[in-house]
Order: sequence, then C-alpha cells, then structure tokens
Amino acid sequence: PQLGDAKVAKVFNKNFFTDFKKLFPRNGVVKKFDLLDFSKLRAHVLAEREARKGLTKEQKEAKKAIEDEKKMKYTFAFVDGNIQKIGNVMVEPPGLFRGRGAHPKTGTLKKRVMPEQITLNIGEDAPIPKCPVPGHRWGGIVHKHDVTWLATWKENVMDNTKYVWLAASSGFKGQADMEKY
Repeated sequence: PQLGDAKVAKVFNKNFFTDFKKLFPRNGVVKKFDLLDFSKLRAHVLAEREARKGLTKEQKEAKKAIEDEKKMKYTFAFVDGNIQKIGNVMVEPPGLFRGRGAHPKTGTLKKRVMPEQITLNIGEDAPIPKCPVPGHRWGGIVHKHDVTWLATWKENVMDNTKYVWLAASSGFKGQADMEKY
C-alpha cells in the first residue's frame, strides 16, 4: 500500500538504487533504475511463495518443528544461577527497509548482521557460546553486571544500537519491576 503512493515509491526507488549500485563495480553498466528488469526475480519469489502455500499441514508442521528446535538452543539463558527466557533470539534478516509512512530511508538495504558485529554480555565464568556461523566468531565478549542486555550490535539503516534482552516474562525482569513499583 505504501508504495502505491507515488511520492513514497520515488523515495523507495531512489534509496534502493543508490544501495543497489554499491553492490556492483564502480564502473558498472547499471546507470538508470528504470532500465532494470526484475521480472525473473519477481517470478522466482512468487514461485517460492506458491510452493510454501502448497505445502501440506504436516510438511508445514515438520518445517516449523525444525525451526523451533534451532531457536530452542538460544531461547534460554542462565542468569544468577536461574534459567531465564530470552525475549528476541534472532537478529533481523537482511532486506529492504520500509519504515512507517513516508520515511526518508524507505528502500534502503538492511545489511546482514555478521557475528563479528555482535558483542555478547556474559558472566566471567560462563562458557563463550559457539558461533553458529562456520568460519566466523563473535565481535566481542564483555562482562557488564550493571546492564540487562545479553547481546548488542549496530544496524546500518538508522545506525541504531540493537539489543537482545531477557523476555518480559522472565523472573529477572519481574523482580526489577517489583522493586521499581
């Protein structure tokens, strides 16, 4: 719906093309956005969407079970000797930034966050979690007792610092709320 607005679509296309050109050599042949043909890419995405829709209920459940099992490994943390649920265990995937309404950065490429960009906050005696991406390692390990985040990184679009926190339902968060109120 947002891209139906000509003004928003123009900003989206301009930002996208600016980032898109950076992916090619400086003297690349891509000069005008209007000359690009994304029809094969669009057809591929639509075919994958249809393939996902065509899965049986059992196939969807099996796929979800595999994904849940992967996430489960990172869903809980030991905090002060207690198991606590983690709120957001996944880093946002790469994609195109949309923003809300007529955002000036709509269409900007959200880059993949690599493990080297992520700092983990763990206890001094805690084992360093294995990096799940082969050939990579964590950007840093800190032992900050005065903060409640477990991991942090910077995202490229707004240059904001993002965090992994304990879940709102965790006892650690509930205890802090009780003391506060």
